[in-house]
Parts: sequence; structure tokens; C-alpha cells
Amino acid sequence: MICILLVVIWVVNLCRRQLHLFTLCDDQLSANISEVGSPIGVMAIDFGSRARFRLNGKILIPPGDRGFRMEVSETFPNCPKYIQRRKIVGIGDDGLGPGIPVRSNSLSLELQDVVSKADTMFVATYYEQTGADISHRGGFPGFIRVLNENELMWPV
Repeated sequence: MICILLVVIWVVNLCRRQLHLFTLCDDQLSANISEVGSPIGVMAIDFGSRARFRLNGKILIPPGDRGFRMEVSETFPNCPKYIQRRKIVGIGDDGLGPGIPVRSNSLSLELQDVVSKADTMFVATYYEQTGADISHRGGFPGFIRVLNENELMWPV
């Protein structure tokens, strides 16, 4: 599940960057970043212009009714290669509304089919020594190979 974030940037001073983020989904994000100092990785991507950048940092104010705040320690601009240009419509503009999250330890045959036709995916990682990170991967439909219900393969 991709969690949509609304981002408002506050510049506290010239040396510190802070983001205030608001989530528009009900997932495990809040539970995983509930403590001050929790590492977080965020990706900002504009599919219309194909611009993207990654932000890594730590939680300053844990999630609540007014979102959460992070201190940005690293930012990485990324090239637009493999980003498919798209026009994003608002939630429900297609008459379908937001999807229902699916949590599973394996991919059903239906989900394997969906994944094998995708042209975009996101990979989120966490290592205690370096913190949290997120990356975009993209290509022509079929660039993600489904090996079985528990394994995927894609080009590096």
C-alpha cells in the first residue's frame, strides 16, 4: 500500500530543515514512527513532471491529529529515468474511491498478475546503522518478475 502524504515545509533556520506531514491513509505508518527520534524515509515524486527526491531523517513530533514532524538530515535528487508520466486524480475522482489495503505473507495469483504488469514500484528499507530509506523503481510493464508467491526479481 502506498500512503499518500500532504507535505508542508517549515524552514526553522538556515541549518535545520523540518517537514510537517499529514497522512491520508489508515496503515501502520503511525505505529512504526511513534517515538521521537524514530528514523523515517520519505519520497516526493511528481509524476506529471517526472521529478523526484528522497528525504531521510528522524521524527521530531510523533503522529497525531495534526500529522507529524520530521527533521531532514539528507536529501537526494533522483533522475527521472523510468518514471512514467501520469496525471494523478484525486481520491474518488474515478468513482471507485480509495482501495482497501491487503496484508499477506504471500501474493495471491491475482496479485502476482497485477505485480507482473506494473511499471512502477517502491522499495522501503531500514537498517539500524543507517536508518530508513525509500527508492522508486520503474520500467516497462513486466520489469518486475514474479518468481513465486514469495519472491520478486527486478533489474538493479
